[in-house]
Amino acid sequence: MVVRRKRRSKVKARKQPKVWNIPADQPDREVSPDLDETLSHLSNVWEKCHDLEIRRLDAGGNRLAIVWLDTLVDKLLLQEGIVEPLTRADRRIVSQAQLGNLLQVGSLQWKTGWRDVDACLAAGKVAVFAEGIAGAAIVELIKTPGRQVERPVVEAAVLGPQEAFIEDIEQNIGLIRKRIRSPRLKMEMETRGTVTRTRIALLYVEGIIKPSIVTELKQRLKKVQLDGILESNYVAEYIRDAPRTLFPTVQFTERPDVIASSLLQGRAVLLVEFRPLTEWIYDAL
Repeated sequence: MVVRRKRRSKVKARKQPKVWNIPADQPDREVSPDLDETLSHLSNVWEKCHDLEIRRLDAGGNRLAIVWLDTLVDKLLLQEGIVEPLTRADRRIVSQAQLGNLLQVGSLQWKTGWRDVDACLAAGKVAVFAEGIAGAAIVELIKTPGRQVERPVVEAAVLGPQEAFIEDIEQNIGLIRKRIRSPRLKMEMETRGTVTRTRIALLYVEGIIKPSIVTELKQRLKKVQLDGILESNYVAEYIRDAPRTLFPTVQFTERPDVIASSLLQGRAVLLVEFRPLTEWIYDAL
């Protein structure tokens, strides 16, 4: 009697995305009292993050800078609790206590290291810097984005997050930043359509995505010359790779968690204004 052994099916390990030009871990740096040095750091670390806002103002003869991510912060609370009180200051701000007393906010923390400050900005908090004062005042004015009326319809899930993209591109970007809280998540905004002037956001994670994908995608976006762009299908026809292939090179989803997962796998994402479905691009470019 011959006994045949059953072949064990080989389970392939999930391929991990390659790491491209990821910066090495460096010791934490202290936030300098020199405001120009502070702004230089922000420009370098948050490069290609077009939703990062920096507002410079003068308070009592002292230079200040308010920094926040526009897609995550409540602008009304920012104006009432931070901007207006600082513009009314009639004395030079020389200490942390003096700056803290001017801000009309409920939650205020002081951070002295850049690692903590950058993490707070990525989480949707506001940082206030003052010339001559080391560190940053961190204020929580987070606007939590999310679909308020409907749940995902096309890709409904029982156990997954019950949030879906809507037609507001800024709110959609906020849904993604809420899941990837890092300055390495880059967001570059462009406008296409000579008549409609539709905004298109390109998102990717620096250090994970292959740089050639970003370069090629930008070149293809420049070729989009249309009078109007009303949805992402208009753009997909210009950036789609190998249109006759049986395998998809561009896919659409309405779920922010799916987009966050794709970004962490080294893919690029395009958000088109007025379109609740978002497209992501495979690394076949």
